[in-house]
Amino acid sequence: MAVSGGLDSVSLCEILYQLDVPFGIAHCNFKLRGKDSDHDASFVAQMAQNYKVSFFETEFSMETLAKQSTDSIQMLARRLRYDWLETVRKQQCFQAVATAHHQNDTVETVLYNLSKGTGIAGLHGIPARNQYTIRPLLCVTREELAQFAKEHQLKHREDASNATTKYARNKIRHLVIPALKEINPKLEQTFFDNCQRFKEAEELYRFAIAQQSKKLIEKRREDFFIPILKLQKHTIAPKTVLWEILKKWQFTTSQVQDIVDCIDSGASGKLFYSPTHRLLKDRRFLIISVLANEHPSLFLLNADERKVALPECTLNIKTVKREKYVLENNPKIAALDFDQLAFPLKLRKWKAGDYFYPMGLFKASGKVGKQKLKKYFGNQKFSVHQKEKVWILQDNEDRIVWIVGERMDERFKITDKTQRIYRIRIKHAKPK
Repeated sequence: MAVSGGLDSVSLCEILYQLDVPFGIAHCNFKLRGKDSDHDASFVAQMAQNYKVSFFETEFSMETLAKQSTDSIQMLARRLRYDWLETVRKQQCFQAVATAHHQNDTVETVLYNLSKGTGIAGLHGIPARNQYTIRPLLCVTREELAQFAKEHQLKHREDASNATTKYARNKIRHLVIPALKEINPKLEQTFFDNCQRFKEAEELYRFAIAQQSKKLIEKRREDFFIPILKLQKHTIAPKTVLWEILKKWQFTTSQVQDIVDCIDSGASGKLFYSPTHRLLKDRRFLIISVLANEHPSLFLLNADERKVALPECTLNIKTVKREKYVLENNPKIAALDFDQLAFPLKLRKWKAGDYFYPMGLFKASGKVGKQKLKKYFGNQKFSVHQKEKVWILQDNEDRIVWIVGERMDERFKITDKTQRIYRIRIKHAKPK
């Protein structure tokens, strides 16, 4: 039982005791109120002796810790408290950690979440159970607890900071809720009932989001594709669905709005980055890729190379004699004249200014035609994402040999004079 010494936690200890529920008492001293904090700790320790239960105590120097954290003191204290309570629970083999949150806390939490901005998850207040943390008093009001404490003559400690309106939750407690109770005297019960409905509404919401996401997301190897037209025309609440999809890849609310604006403008090629992923807004798709900087962007192939593992595929290589080779019409296979190649070969990403002599492309004069890769990609209707994925094979004289998986260069094709063939075959991993 997490016990601060205040009315709520003192009342819950008495309730557990009267119900004959075995429990221990744990107290965090955050050293925020000087001697008062130490008096709280002594008071709770005496409670444990009175109930004849085990007592666990820890201290945190919050002023020092707060300087090292970006969280507010309240948020930091909350995280430290729950982490420590869970550690005690595990070490001492307790079944659960109980806190004394009640209906008034639920009202404050919902109003706080609404004022800060929240999704539907922030509307059902404090959960009665969260893994090993339980809150058995959520059906009880603060007034009912005060009456219980009075009837059983329970002593408790008052935290003076609870009376100030310096903190946001205190402003809600002392200024907002009294005004709302003038409108609805049964405010706590109304919020409690609403939260139950919101919880069920969230379950329906999650189910609908899962169904929509399943229809929208297409996984292609390591990347995820979201068809823009399907998102816009065939999705209920597309912005909300997109937010729910992208937040798991750590994109922020403001980024999702920027992505929606980009979709509406029709712009193509814009990139958005989260800490773990990159989103490319292509003509027809939103394409999400893992940020993976560990892959090299250049590979060298010697004449005896037999395998190269690229991020997207593997290249299997062998050299065969001309008379033993049967011609293959397959874009995944390049059959090159070995003796025309200057080794080592280089595998790299394409760059502006690259050109080659596409196999089968001739001028009216009969000469081999020259073409820039940018124009070739445009003719083939390559998307931005497809161009990013392209690998170029060039020889040691900087001549492009093959646009991998696409088209060979006329200068390296097999002829009647070819004696050895350098055969490269693309092998894609099976989709996970």
